[in-house]
Amino acid sequence: MLRDKKNADFDIYHPVYGLMPVSTKVSAKNSDHRRNLKSYGWFMQDAIELTDKWIVLAGLRYDHFDVFSGKGRPFITNTESAGSKLIPRTGVVYKLTPEISFYGSYSESFKPNSSIAKQISSLPPEQGQSWEIGSKVELLNGVTGTLALFDIAKRNVMVNELIDGETVTRTAGRVRSQGIELDVAGQLTDNLSAIATYAYIGARVTEDPNNKGNQMTNVARNSASLFLTQTLGSTGWQSGDEMRIGAGARYVGRRAGDAANRFTLDDYTVADAFISYSLLVNHYRVKWQLNVKNLFDKTYYPSSGGNLRVAVGEPRQFVLRASIDF
Repeated sequence: MLRDKKNADFDIYHPVYGLMPVSTKVSAKNSDHRRNLKSYGWFMQDAIELTDKWIVLAGLRYDHFDVFSGKGRPFITNTESAGSKLIPRTGVVYKLTPEISFYGSYSESFKPNSSIAKQISSLPPEQGQSWEIGSKVELLNGVTGTLALFDIAKRNVMVNELIDGETVTRTAGRVRSQGIELDVAGQLTDNLSAIATYAYIGARVTEDPNNKGNQMTNVARNSASLFLTQTLGSTGWQSGDEMRIGAGARYVGRRAGDAANRFTLDDYTVADAFISYSLLVNHYRVKWQLNVKNLFDKTYYPSSGGNLRVAVGEPRQFVLRASIDF
């Protein structure tokens, strides 16, 4: 793959197409991107009911990786490393009543880092520890609520920085995410169901020579979603048929656009909807569903890799699917 050198003469906010000549300036150092990752692992896990009220869970996973990446003409290798780790997981559940339960869990994570960009230093694997406590409650018949508090600490989290006009990669010392998640889901009536979520996440860099105290890139402090599904029942066209409709929205708050927190991405709300129709054909249920994503064709920016690499959200999409249940 060949990449052109960046051109600052084109205004993305007021674009005029067809006036720029075909470029003949190839950026040799940014061409021929390559990233190869090979990984394998095994895991085992078991849950034991000690009593009618107590359940314990324990697991162990082994991960190994080999990673290779780089870019340029001539090709320059930026990442070439291998590693492995045993990752534990444990948890406990206490059933106060058949409708109310409490849980706690501890787990570790391990993920290889690699980048085609120039590195300030080596990229060791990202490692983390996660603690979580929560409760699950059956609020009404068919409606459940889950509340969770979590604390996640990670080290060697990969970040991008812009130095002398060039994107470079390094790892942050330590980062920490603390927050709360609330989910409510279930049948509100015989024909109406709902799923509602809310999350508050405080994610900051806790140890780093340059960015200590900064908000983590692309992590929203507040996010929420709501989706409703209505079963309309039979249309009368054929015995056993059924029509359903649904709509909802998801909200994502403001996020830091880079590791230095020099700019932020605006918050956004995107709506989705669907309509489905199903019927029995020779004792098999056949279903057609039309999904409309980004219903109002909103322009939004879900993530950023720095001020020169801000991702644009997908425009309105129509997706038609068909399925058969055996």
